[in-house]
Amino acid sequence: MGAIPSDGTCLSRPAMAPLSRSLAAPAGIKERLSIESVIGIQRGDEGKGKVACYLVQKAVRDGYHTVVARGAGGDNCGHTRVTDQGVKVATHLIPASSSIVGVSAVIIGAGTVVSLEALQKEAAEIAPLNPDLTIYIAGNCTLVTAEHRRRDAENMKRIGSTGRGIGPAMVDLVNRVGTLVSSVDPKEFPTCLPVKVYESIFDILPMDRRVKVIMENPQGASLDINRGTYPYVTSSGTGTAVAVGQAGLPMCCVTRIFGVAKAYRTSVGVDPKPQVMGDEMSSLLAEVGREFGVTTGRRRRVDYLDASEIIRYGREEGVTDLCVTKVDLLPETMGDIDSAYQYLGSDGKTVQTGSVSGALTTILSQSVMPVADTSMVVMIGTGPRDSDVEWWNLVVPAY
Repeated sequence: MGAIPSDGTCLSRPAMAPLSRSLAAPAGIKERLSIESVIGIQRGDEGKGKVACYLVQKAVRDGYHTVVARGAGGDNCGHTRVTDQGVKVATHLIPASSSIVGVSAVIIGAGTVVSLEALQKEAAEIAPLNPDLTIYIAGNCTLVTAEHRRRDAENMKRIGSTGRGIGPAMVDLVNRVGTLVSSVDPKEFPTCLPVKVYESIFDILPMDRRVKVIMENPQGASLDINRGTYPYVTSSGTGTAVAVGQAGLPMCCVTRIFGVAKAYRTSVGVDPKPQVMGDEMSSLLAEVGREFGVTTGRRRRVDYLDASEIIRYGREEGVTDLCVTKVDLLPETMGDIDSAYQYLGSDGKTVQTGSVSGALTTILSQSVMPVADTSMVVMIGTGPRDSDVEWWNLVVPAY
């Protein structure tokens, strides 16, 4: 290799050879495949399941071949759906939005560790609601075993683990001693819904049709193994890039990233961030908001929404749309919604007071990549059911 020129000129590079046909993505893939990612930008339990259900139902109505997917984590997170008829679907491994009629498939990507017990139980719960669903699991997903759960029990007190065996299963995966789904006898899979093991995503997606994938990611950004509050984090990445890549989907097809936050902040397990909200208000919100973990049943700690958290992770994740849930609870707990909303400002410490719309406008202007120059539509959750959604149009200066 020659020396670098001292005059600052650049060395010329030979032109790259074109990709062979076997390595290139299918022609016109971005016109036929679109991916919408739903991520948590707090500490989990933000209401991602509700947002995913809304997007899934819209995709079905719009005539897409609709697929639900996840690419990381395990059955240590909760996915909740409440239908308009009041039926509650609470799952941990299979996204609850797959229970919607019209969803043809759910994909469990390679970054997910799989408990066969959870798979059996949740497939049986979803089957009556969406009997035409097919479950696709990546063959190189790692299995969670009873031994993993036994080892994880030691982590429950130390870091607030769920005890589901996810961390130890991830350890075995990295140590190259894990057992893969591809080695499972098909007789061990659920029989109430078809379960198929896949190698490449393009072997199972019908690319002769318009396909919409709703990617429902686990936990929240503050729990990300690499970017969260280590060591009080989960065992995998929680963002779009990790989940989409681990499912074997192409990043170039991601069209929108929905960042989900509650109107206040909750956490379970060990949370290193000091609580600012007083105990009386925190207890009231926990009671009114039914703040108990879907996976463990543990009561969640409630605090003010932290703008610094949303701004940071909104930027890092490239969020295009902000979704805020449980806004409907604020009048019951904070008085007049237009004057008494309190949250932590961009320093993460100082309590700010103002209207909900004013607070969201401030946060949006610093955290979200607006699709227009000065306006942003925000999805607001106003209740637990699928249809309890409003859209607010806020004027937001682009940053």
